[in-house]
Amino acid sequence: MATLRPSHYISANTGLNNIRRMTNNPRKFVGIEGYGLKVVERVPIAIAPQEGNAHYLWTKKSKLGPLLNNVSGGTCGSRKQVVHTPFAVLSQNGVFTDSPNSMKVFEGNLDGTDCSIGIVLSKFNEPVTSRLLAGAEEVLRQLGAAPEQIQLVRVPGAFELPLAAKALAHSQQVDAIICLGAVIRGETPHFDYISEETCRGIGRVALETGIPVIFGVLTTNTVEQAMDRSGTLERNKGADAARTAIEMISLMKQLHAANVRQSGFLR
Repeated sequence: MATLRPSHYISANTGLNNIRRMTNNPRKFVGIEGYGLKVVERVPIAIAPQEGNAHYLWTKKSKLGPLLNNVSGGTCGSRKQVVHTPFAVLSQNGVFTDSPNSMKVFEGNLDGTDCSIGIVLSKFNEPVTSRLLAGAEEVLRQLGAAPEQIQLVRVPGAFELPLAAKALAHSQQVDAIICLGAVIRGETPHFDYISEETCRGIGRVALETGIPVIFGVLTTNTVEQAMDRSGTLERNKGADAARTAIEMISLMKQLHAANVRQSGFLR
């Protein structure tokens, strides 16, 4: 408002009493009356929404109150889909809508048919990891994954999981990789080093390759805790990792089919 005060002062001193104000923001009328001016009409400014200004325009409408219902014309480049913003939807013909039902949602499902799965299994703490593997295999079977579509890679310990997972990802033969292992705390800091590097390495493989790499590694204080978390399917970390793998495969395929920019999903 400070930058508009000189024009208000000049208008009042030239004998003008009534004005037509070109603006989309009703709040800009505040204070004008103090200069002896009366706004008799608000003349809206037609703005053609584009991909670059849609978010800005809707922010002004939702937060500042401008009446942008007259927004018309313009398209968002060559896009044929509805362009979504955090506050509204801008349709192809440039009209804002408030309907949340027009939001496009991507979400994976648990249909394991036609899914290729790689499992990387740590042999260390085998009494625990064998139970994780059994849980994963059972869930994959229940969700429809064919046995011939599952590859199993055994590595010496949890620290070796990321490297084997990366090699499997680069083979372009799997849609997702499940890493299974068990690191149980001992009397030395060895537990902390192995747990941290294993977690970091598995995450890095997923980000670098664009393949879902699922963390199915138990990090527990005792053997009893590890056995408890590798028992029934409801608490079995391997079973949980298998469900996550199937859901992520479905989600990534949806994003890939919709041409959503992603980091390199290979199928």
